[in-house]
Amino acid sequence: MRVRKLFVNIVALIIVALIAPVALLSSAGPVWGQESDIQPLSFGHATSVYSRVLGEDRAILVNLPTGYEYTQTRYPVLFLLDGTAHFHHAAATVDFLSRTGRIPQMIVVGITNTARTRDLTPTHVEDRETSGGADTFIKFIEDELIPFVDDRYRTQPYRVLFGHSLAGMFAVYTLFTKPQLFAGYIAASPHLQWDDGRVVDLADEVLNRRPKLKSSLYISLGDEPDYTEPLERLTSLLEKADDSGLRWEYLVLKEDDHMSTPLKSNYEGLEMVFAAWRFPGDLSEAEVSAVQAHYRKLSGEVGYEILIPEGLLNQLGYILLSEEKYDDAIAAFKLNIDNYPESANVYDSLGEAYEAMNEWSLARVNYEKAFKRGLEIEDPNAYIYKQHLDDLLARLSEFD
Repeated sequence: MRVRKLFVNIVALIIVALIAPVALLSSAGPVWGQESDIQPLSFGHATSVYSRVLGEDRAILVNLPTGYEYTQTRYPVLFLLDGTAHFHHAAATVDFLSRTGRIPQMIVVGITNTARTRDLTPTHVEDRETSGGADTFIKFIEDELIPFVDDRYRTQPYRVLFGHSLAGMFAVYTLFTKPQLFAGYIAASPHLQWDDGRVVDLADEVLNRRPKLKSSLYISLGDEPDYTEPLERLTSLLEKADDSGLRWEYLVLKEDDHMSTPLKSNYEGLEMVFAAWRFPGDLSEAEVSAVQAHYRKLSGEVGYEILIPEGLLNQLGYILLSEEKYDDAIAAFKLNIDNYPESANVYDSLGEAYEAMNEWSLARVNYEKAFKRGLEIEDPNAYIYKQHLDDLLARLSEFD
């Protein structure tokens, strides 16, 4: 589908996003405008896992990427601490960033709390009776939760951990105790003053051993004077350990307070963790081979195959088509079909390329495939694919 339809597509996506969870109504259904037309919307789903490590059931909130049920694609996973508080805004952020091509689609897993202080604190302090269970909680995540998610859903071996406040401290603690457990760590307003900065002391010990962490760490802080000193001590250690292999960023959100930092931190943190995921060059001057080379290199770095994002390759195809580089455009669109055969839009785009070349029969075949597939997967743009087919048939009828 060409770029000129972007506004229409966005409107359609917004409409479908609002109505997709609602059951389809028959012609005998309620009359719109009356109270009976009010329908509840659903978002994600809840499940639970029994933990022998913790000795309890733990509720888990899961949001799957759009189109998950129609593909065999595997996805990286974002794990959210304090899942009940952050599940909705984090899942919406992932959806937005992935739809705009800034990060890959992800499975989002929210871990709900039962004993927050127990699970998120690494040491016991006298005024917090249940504190000090972070190592046990890490064991639950590593030995039980991650295998549960990997078994239940189609995942890639690439995980990101998000935490705020005590959970932000837990994220930093996990980085320096189990650095390979997650590829990325996002810590919003981490409570590093806990137990006189014990986690910062741990970081100092670990960094002095000159490890190869091979992870990413994003840290943020709002207008929070009590949190500043231990965090600045940590960032000073990170600056000195420039050979640690840790890619890190620290951002001060001056207009935010402790409770408002998570949403912005999740957005900025995901962009930082996946900064290399985006093609770095000028797409209008790129060749398909250069884009392929970028994602092959990235695949080697992250340890799993990353295909050229469908939207990116589609955009490149239309750039080539506008430059009348027809063979290159066809090659780009066909590669998108090879990579994303479950999509409907990839066939529509190839159809448009063939139509531009006056290859009417090939254009028709691909428009028909796009419309058929669009109906099968309930693509909100199916009506556009049908319009392309109808327009082409109308043009052909003029020659009969």
